[in-house]
Amino acid sequence: MKLVSIITSTIGRPHLARCVESVKRQSYPNIQHLVVVDGPANHDRAEAILAKYEGIDVFILPYPTRSWGGRIYAAIPHLSKGDFIMNLDDDNFLEPDHVESLVKTIGAEPWAYSLRNFTVDGLFVMRDNYNSLGLLHRDLNEVPAHLDARHVDTGCYLFRRDVSLEFSRYWCANRFEEQAFFNDREFFTALIAKFPTADCSFNYSLNYELPTSHVMWARRQNEKMLAQFNGKLPWLER
Repeated sequence: MKLVSIITSTIGRPHLARCVESVKRQSYPNIQHLVVVDGPANHDRAEAILAKYEGIDVFILPYPTRSWGGRIYAAIPHLSKGDFIMNLDDDNFLEPDHVESLVKTIGAEPWAYSLRNFTVDGLFVMRDNYNSLGLLHRDLNEVPAHLDARHVDTGCYLFRRDVSLEFSRYWCANRFEEQAFFNDREFFTALIAKFPTADCSFNYSLNYELPTSHVMWARRQNEKMLAQFNGKLPWLER
């Protein structure tokens, strides 16, 4: 059975326990979970959470990267052991079938991805049907650019190892800035330039923690996408 490495960047936020537990609950049995503590100032908080879990590979960086995980996701794939590689931010968590469904989905493709839910305080709020849709436009009419669907969330990907190692540098893209969010967009743009096809699991199996202040905006964006397709989202009609 293929080994899946999951890389988590953390600053020791309380969400980390939920993240780790969601990996422990995966139906896919062959997983390496690498948790990377972003600097010594975050060590004590992270250690207090991680001490009760076994079977996790913990890395403590000697200084903080201050990169929203970008520099960590660029470097740590080279230290992982997996045949497949995934990333998972410490404030997000997985449905139990997330890994298994993506391993089944990837087939001969270089990468695959899931869809995602929005949560607040770990509780389901809504599905994301406007933003992290990746390549779904292959099966649809072109989605209007203002709906911002050309994106895959960091935690939704599954990569073959060689693809992850080749493209990991793009998590620190040319437009990268500390405390900015450009890296995931730059990564997606570089990835699809070489590998323009991939498979989607159509499984809403990543849970993305949304700030409370963003909920109404996200709901309005979902409504715009629904209106674009006259009340029937094609990927839900499969």
